[in-house]
Amino acid sequence: MKNKIKNKSNKKSLYGKSNYNEDLVRGAKIFVAVVLLVAIIYFATAILTGEIKFNNKKKNDAPQEAVIQYDEIVAGQSFTRPEQSYYVLYYNFTDSNATKYLSLRNSYSAKDKALSVYMVDLEKIFNLSIVKSKDEKIIDKPNNIKQLKVDGPTLLKFSNKKVVQRITGKEDIEKYFDSITK
Repeated sequence: MKNKIKNKSNKKSLYGKSNYNEDLVRGAKIFVAVVLLVAIIYFATAILTGEIKFNNKKKNDAPQEAVIQYDEIVAGQSFTRPEQSYYVLYYNFTDSNATKYLSLRNSYSAKDKALSVYMVDLEKIFNLSIVKSKDEKIIDKPNNIKQLKVDGPTLLKFSNKKVVQRITGKEDIEKYFDSITK
């Protein structure tokens, strides 16, 4: 017992009462541990969520140039294109045949003196107004966007802002593109 009392008195004599407080040191250690734990959790979460990203870019990598595409249009722009003659292809971009339509368009567009072929996604909400409902009638050659109705994949040829030809259905569209691509 005297030995323990001697050890305590030695600490006090070494550090002095005013310079050393075990409770204060213990509190500081706990505070530092909590701050480190919070920081580790924050950085781990930020890395996992992508808030913090490590730059793995090589020095020679040039920044990507922004590409603006003009091929996809809104249905309302069908009658207002700047060209004298052009095509507009209406279909669902998520349809199982979507890649086929894109391939047909690209093959035709690669041809010399090909007309522009614009595309309209029938699934987009602002294009739903041209999708035929049960009680609506399809006008073969509409004069304006209010008259335009489609029921599935449709290719329209415009000349002087008027519809001059209408091709509907996957097979007929394929045959038509094949005939104009040759």
